[in-house]
Amino acid sequence: LTLEEGENLLKTFMRETNVILFIKNEFVESDNSECNGKIIGTNVPQGAEMSTGDTLVFVVSSKPEDS
Repeated sequence: LTLEEGENLLKTFMRETNVILFIKNEFVESDNSECNGKIIGTNVPQGAEMSTGDTLVFVVSSKPEDS
């Protein structure tokens, strides 16, 4: 998912469940250009339960900076 798609899904989830989460983005460099700008992970394991006030970190792929 792109960052925008992920944020939209999360906002829909929060509206439907009345759970308010904090969203944080963490960018990591990746040589795979197909992943640039896409969510490649989070800080929460699949299937975990989250509660109001929890923080969800989207790990987003970015291209390496040219040296």
